[in-house]
Amino acid sequence: MLLLRKSAVVLVCVLSVVIAGGVSAGDEGAKGAEQPKASPGAKPDEKPQGAAEAEPPLTLSVRATALGKIGSSPGTMTSGGAILVSPDGERAASIAVIEGGKMCVNLDGDDGKAWDNVQWVMTFSPDSKRFAYVANKGNDTVVVLDDKEKLWHGNASNPVFSPDSQRFAYIARVGEKSVAVLDGVTGKEYDAIQPLVFSPNSKRFAYGAQSGDKWFMVVDGAEWKAYEGVNLNELPRFSPDSKTLAYLGVVQGKNVLVMNDVEKPQYVAMPVWSPDGKRIGHISRAEEKLFAVIDDGSGKPVESSKYDYAGGIVFSPDSKHYAFVAMKKEKRLCVRDGVEGKEYAGGIPGLVFSPDSKRLAYVASLEAGKQCVVVDGVEGTAYMAIVFSMFDMAAARHVVFSPDSRHFAYFGRNDKGNSIVVDGVEIGVTVAPCADLVFDSPDSLHTIMMSTTDTFSVVVKIKEKPGK
Repeated sequence: MLLLRKSAVVLVCVLSVVIAGGVSAGDEGAKGAEQPKASPGAKPDEKPQGAAEAEPPLTLSVRATALGKIGSSPGTMTSGGAILVSPDGERAASIAVIEGGKMCVNLDGDDGKAWDNVQWVMTFSPDSKRFAYVANKGNDTVVVLDDKEKLWHGNASNPVFSPDSQRFAYIARVGEKSVAVLDGVTGKEYDAIQPLVFSPNSKRFAYGAQSGDKWFMVVDGAEWKAYEGVNLNELPRFSPDSKTLAYLGVVQGKNVLVMNDVEKPQYVAMPVWSPDGKRIGHISRAEEKLFAVIDDGSGKPVESSKYDYAGGIVFSPDSKHYAFVAMKKEKRLCVRDGVEGKEYAGGIPGLVFSPDSKRLAYVASLEAGKQCVVVDGVEGTAYMAIVFSMFDMAAARHVVFSPDSRHFAYFGRNDKGNSIVVDGVEIGVTVAPCADLVFDSPDSLHTIMMSTTDTFSVVVKIKEKPGK
């Protein structure tokens, strides 16, 4: 269990009283799963017609641990009280103002060294064992990695660990130039550097660099072909086998896909590899229309229908299925294995397959600004918003599946506050999520939530009713 303060008070609640008086599933007021579809104009917390009679197929019990404030007296947290939670959900870090107006990082309940300033530039390694952050000492910048300090007279930013957690890199300023620092070794000076990318096997390293009016990729220390720009809206990406690097170069103001320094002008967006590396998803253009291309290397790629927009390709874990978002006349829809889903008024973020690759979930934007989660083509309750982790946007997920793919969970927000929703069964809370929902087992999940006065570790247990 994650502990942010060693003096944490453990509170056990079956009816989620601790989390601001919310309603627990199994209570008379709980909302049930497998509800009829919500109408596009439904109120934020309105049940679809007939849902009141539906009996929830499961009950949820909640164990909430009050973790207290982070940091020493006066303990005022910065960055809006933000908490960075490690990938395994067992560690946490935050920035606190301490005595004398200094700042420190509170890591796992302990206040660290005092600094003049601590930047909101902190990161855990993928295995959650290592931690790095950037602080300021006077006019100098200090990169702190596992309590070891490296001082720079200019700024430092973008700390990143390799996938195997063994390597570490960041960007530093040296006078008017930028350098990439990899495993403590300072690289060549450039006018600008952005971003830093490791390969999946952690052996390769790349970044975009600017020299004069040209941009190019630096891959394993070698400078590749120069362009008028490198589109960083989509980060450079290595293939699963780490042999291919793809990025978007800019030629006469237009994006050109480049793979291993070879231009692929027929494609207009970053490729997406299937988990097994055998299939590649591309977006191509024809007559001002966009379409998806799924190439398995057989010489007979599968092309989708043509749309006003197409993008966001995702593959299932077993690599056999794919899905993407398309647009027809300002209406968005999800396309799964070539089959079109229902059209919606707004965007469709968060496409995700279940671990067994059989289920697909996403967020649908309804009329009047509402949102709902769609799982296996069935719409859930309409909310003001489907929300995710407040402070770790890059890693945040809208919908998560249990390891056995039987259950799914997400955060929904209505006019009364936030709710944890499991298979459509809702636990009403008023505090805000500051970490993703994470399944620890097929019938248990946890998260971290925060109010204006306290922080809570919340564990939800799932119990299915017989015959459901």
